[in-house]
Amino acid sequence: MKRLVIAVAGVLFLGCLLTYILIPTIIVVKKSIPMENNQFGLQRALSDSSSWKQWWPGVINDHKLMLNEKEYRVPDHTFSSVLVDIQKHKSSVKSYLNIIALTKQSVNVEWITEMNASYNPYKRLTTLTGLCQPEAIEMKST
Repeated sequence: MKRLVIAVAGVLFLGCLLTYILIPTIIVVKKSIPMENNQFGLQRALSDSSSWKQWWPGVINDHKLMLNEKEYRVPDHTFSSVLVDIQKHKSSVKSYLNIIALTKQSVNVEWITEMNASYNPYKRLTTLTGLCQPEAIEMKST
């Protein structure tokens, strides 16, 4: 019985230790997709909040984009990137949507965010599948 308790405690300790070794302190989530679109047209569509309803599949409320229990806010944008704050319940992260021109009619859109992993081993594991898991968002066709 004593050996069983020691073995279980050792496995739990080893599991906790491995979460700190294998899961980094800062988790980078990155999704990249190519699009057949002009860089200037795409930038115009993203920076003009009045046109969001034409392509956003979720609900738009007071300059907030809502989809799948997540709230997306666009506080700032530059010529080639858009800052997007993502909030789900009480958790929030900052992310960047970068627009990279490939040709005159083709761009690559990168969505990048960084999350700090918790010191709690369970929360550290669930962070990987939590707030910023890349998910497919089907945009409305315009």
